[in-house]
Amino acid sequence: MEHLPTSTASACPSNLAGQNSVVEQILVTFNEAVSLDANAFSITNNAAGVTVFGGAAPNVLAVTAIQTAVGGGSTATQWIVTFSGPGTLAIPGGTGNVIRDGLYVVNVDGSKVQRQRADGRQRFHRLLGFVRQCLRGQ
Repeated sequence: MEHLPTSTASACPSNLAGQNSVVEQILVTFNEAVSLDANAFSITNNAAGVTVFGGAAPNVLAVTAIQTAVGGGSTATQWIVTFSGPGTLAIPGGTGNVIRDGLYVVNVDGSKVQRQRADGRQRFHRLLGFVRQCLRGQ
């Protein structure tokens, strides 16, 4: 029986050039080339995990994940996750959406990722003026 290695992923928010207060997309990198079924990624809004003592409350509206392989095609080691839905804002003068202020989890459904044995998830957040660096295995 051939042993197939388990795929692992890391995620890194990326933003518009010169703008540190938005998240336009997330780059998800697997340790091997994978193909994904539709809706392999989802975004969980974790606003319930936030206590606000002053200022604006985090977004509570839904965000939908849209996946695209880097370089096109159906198999890749890197996938771009972009956003749509009521929890997003249109990019001013551009194409696509940015995610609203909030606390989110990007989920990977292992049953929709070829060569991945287990589900995975990465935490990330977007706050005005701050983008957290790449998260690995948190």
